[in-house]
Amino acid sequence: MRIDPVPFVVVVGLAFMLLLSFGPLYEQTLGLPLEIAIALSAAVCTVVAVVRSGMQ
Repeated sequence: MRIDPVPFVVVVGLAFMLLLSFGPLYEQTLGLPLEIAIALSAAVCTVVAVVRSGMQ
């Protein structure tokens, strides 16, 4: 089964936008510095997108 690239890019882009909008704020309340919180949010989104694209 093949993934249609346009909806995949849209969904991944929206997820990345949401994670970078709210992820660092939440992680800062847990005591992480801003730089680490941004990097962690971006890393989580990247890992999930790669794993999800490989599942199809």
